[in-house]
Amino acid sequence: MKSDPLGALFGRLPKKNSPSKNMHAVTTSHTAAPAFGVLLTIKQVAGFLGITPRTIYREIQRGTFPKPIHLTKRQTRWQLADIEAHVAKLRAVAVS
Repeated sequence: MKSDPLGALFGRLPKKNSPSKNMHAVTTSHTAAPAFGVLLTIKQVAGFLGITPRTIYREIQRGTFPKPIHLTKRQTRWQLADIEAHVAKLRAVAVS
């Protein structure tokens, strides 16, 4: 079994291939469309990171947080993989 280095932080998330009712994997029958994987809402990202949605948007403006995917004008999501990579980068900086 693979170890999950972010298991403590993201312990409440489902496995990447089994989205729950609150986290939807984007799937499509079109071969040209990108596969986004597990997408998270602003509330989910903020809750898992222990920060407010406003802080996330402030960090995006500063260029220090992954940019979201805009599904529609009113639907914004973040890729779980992008958030995991961001946390790993923050941990690496904190350790060094």
